[in-house]
Amino acid sequence: ACAGGAQTVLVLVAPDCDAVCGAHILARLLKDDNVPHKTQPVAGYDDVRAALSDVAGDERSEVRTVVLLNCGATANLPALLAESDATVFVVDSHRPVHLRNVHSPGRVVVLDAEAPDADDAPSDGEDLDEDFLASDVDSDDDSVSDDDDDD
Repeated sequence: ACAGGAQTVLVLVAPDCDAVCGAHILARLLKDDNVPHKTQPVAGYDDVRAALSDVAGDERSEVRTVVLLNCGATANLPALLAESDATVFVVDSHRPVHLRNVHSPGRVVVLDAEAPDADDAPSDGEDLDEDFLASDVDSDDDSVSDDDDDD
């Protein structure tokens, strides 16, 4: 149990109708099960990075689970949460999914409608160098989606 009403689940929601509807459904389920949670809108990857940095940087944080709704799949989430032991669930229709998210066992769980075929599965990411990872965290990509005008 959490002392003082602290949240154990953080839900980050992109500004599109699918994510907002999903957040409403998830919030209802969490509320019905008495799970303390916080829903936070994010307008872009800068907001996602800031929210995840708050979780990773605060030693007093009770957040153990982060749910990303229609955002986060293309970012290197294990690098953003290096200082945290939170588990991240990503429900995102945007592609491509970052390889570090796919190959971080138990740390980041990417939920997808279809399991990839053996031929379609990306490599295990062992050949990704640290320069690539550093540039990923410092990326200037501010948009959650390039397809915002189709909703």
